[in-house]
Amino acid sequence: MKVLNQSIYNLKFEDIVSFCQEKYVEGIQIDYKKDFPQKGLAKIIASFSNTRGGLVIVGVEEDDKGLPTKWLGMKNEGKLIDRVHQYAANVDPLPNYEVCVTDQKKGRVFLLIRVFEGNKTPYYVQNDSNIWIRTGNISKSIDIASPDALEMLFNKRKQAKLTRSLFITRTNEIYLAALKRADIERKKRIAIEKEKYLVEQKSEGVENPSLDGFKSTVITANLGSNVAMCTVLLQPYFPHNAFASPLELRDSIQSFRVTGNWFGSFPSLNAETIPEGIMNFSWREDNGQIECEQIYGHCLVYDTVDVLQVDENENQIFWMSSLGRILFATLSVARNLYQNYGYQGGVEGYLLLTNVEGVTINRIMPQGWHGFPEVGKCLLNKYRLDISTNTSILNEPMTLLEMFVELINKLYIGFNMAPPKKELLEAFLKDEGWLVEKETN
Repeated sequence: MKVLNQSIYNLKFEDIVSFCQEKYVEGIQIDYKKDFPQKGLAKIIASFSNTRGGLVIVGVEEDDKGLPTKWLGMKNEGKLIDRVHQYAANVDPLPNYEVCVTDQKKGRVFLLIRVFEGNKTPYYVQNDSNIWIRTGNISKSIDIASPDALEMLFNKRKQAKLTRSLFITRTNEIYLAALKRADIERKKRIAIEKEKYLVEQKSEGVENPSLDGFKSTVITANLGSNVAMCTVLLQPYFPHNAFASPLELRDSIQSFRVTGNWFGSFPSLNAETIPEGIMNFSWREDNGQIECEQIYGHCLVYDTVDVLQVDENENQIFWMSSLGRILFATLSVARNLYQNYGYQGGVEGYLLLTNVEGVTINRIMPQGWHGFPEVGKCLLNKYRLDISTNTSILNEPMTLLEMFVELINKLYIGFNMAPPKKELLEAFLKDEGWLVEKETN
């Protein structure tokens, strides 16, 4: 069902015609209207928000069973989109939706209204004593005084949060297990080097070989013991079912992978399968820097990277550019993944920075930019920046850029540092090859 899984801004008049020709019946996530619904549009928007989200297609006539019978579109009258905004404003809390018209054919268009599953249920229509939900191909009312109805919708919000929390716990378990396995491997490599060192002494005729003077090329400290981890995690607001199996994810990495000029690539092509997803854990022998990537079939994206460095004066530092790259790359991978598997809706997550108390912060400085010697210092040991967005924002380059700028500014302010200019962040993304220039007419 391409129409349900694709951004409405990419849909053409003929896409809707083809969809209707396949005779998809109205259901819990699709609603046909022949003409602009003068009455009831707010009710439809509220019902989709309270249930699983959905798509309203105006310009399609259906029979009493909800099957499309005519799909001629509607006259391209002025201010169609403004009228939708007016009706949506009658829903409280304000719903999360997007609206557009298709290209025009013989003076007619389809009006498309995508309503995302709400994250602030229950949604209700102002001056209406009912709560509306979607059941089958109709919007059904539930008395607002019904304790069962309110409990159901409030519990839905709680269940969504609980489900997300369970998957977050899973990522932590996988990370710790992979870290433990890597540290065992580190010790094995040191043991091999020690054995080789003793064998070389014997071959040189040393009567009593010893480890005196031995120095391993592998870091001797436990992995994860001297790190500052930057973690970015994103997942659907309510992870219902898996969109892909672990094998399908691994085989399609190239379709959602992101590469930057300085950043490298995420996720790795060397991913291994884990329960419900894929994972890659890497570490450096010389300094013990670690990274763990995880992607799950229900579209959770996770990347945690050690950003701690030591400068020439033995000071512990990290660069805001590292945080910026990890953040933008993870947002981009999530966008690609959701487009690949057709997820439309709310996205929740966070950026978490740990073990950074007293660490010096260096600003983002793109190539060709100079000055601004100001540095910061972490007051806290842990910083968390919550991220709440949706696929509509992720899918559009300009709104994605605006969100990225806003998140970076919040990080700077949290570190008691002056936020950078938008032009600087655009130059930073351009250095990586990630900036999409705004189209000019």
